Amino acid sequence: MSEPAATEAPNAEAAETRFCSTCRTALNRLGAQPIRTGGLPNHPDAVLWLDTQWCPRCGRVEFFTARGPDDAAAPANPPG
Repeated sequence: MSEPAATEAPNAEAAETRFCSTCRTALNRLGAQPIRTGGLPNHPDAVLWLDTQWCPRCGRVEFFTARGPDDAAAPANPPG
């Protein structure tokens, strides 16, 4: 069987298997969560999308950048 082309995966980073930084168990993906940043004087509001993953062994929750605050708009269909 051949490897799928990179264009077949809608979000190549989301398809990547990540491992817990504590116990090295494969993480379960919970999906992307919007986090509001800014809101202070001279700091514009922005939304940072974080890919949330959970370790079924030790319970640790880890966050990875899914979409940055400089991206034009939030994803129409957030990863997850």
